[in-house]
Amino acid sequence: MIPEEVSPARKSPAEKRLYTLLRDATPDSLVAFHHVPWLVPSDRGRPREGEADFVVADPLALLEEHVSAWLREAEAAPYDIALLTAKARERSAVWQVDRLGGAVLTDDPWDTGGILRCSIHRFKGLERLVVACCELEQARDAVPYVGFSRAKVFLSVYATPQVARSLPIARPG
Repeated sequence: MIPEEVSPARKSPAEKRLYTLLRDATPDSLVAFHHVPWLVPSDRGRPREGEADFVVADPLALLEEHVSAWLREAEAAPYDIALLTAKARERSAVWQVDRLGGAVLTDDPWDTGGILRCSIHRFKGLERLVVACCELEQARDAVPYVGFSRAKVFLSVYATPQVARSLPIARPG
């Protein structure tokens, strides 16, 4: 998912052209972040600030890593895990794969042999020990709440910084 336009804070014509080229050439399964600040230690030990104009990430790679950990380290059964998305099947990276973490994904909430993959809206009224909510870019306020309130033990939310700031969740501080 790449936003249609470059951040309004960045007005450089060259950056806008590069962003448009990146947006048009990148598949929807990847996520692009624009203007990502970072800190690195300098040779004097003090943090030095910098910025990456564009960072492209593969959200499924992180989800794969976490699902593997839930299955192996936390010893969750595949049936205990639900991967929820706010995107339609044809626009979702989650719907494009059949396995994550070595486990089969299933679309049937009563199938005990796999990890449930479904829309947040369809998951209403169900629950699992582990719930991962992802692809929340176009979700309305009530939709994430349905997913967030269905985890019995552990909730993991995968969102861009812009989406995370808009989510209806309590923040420390």
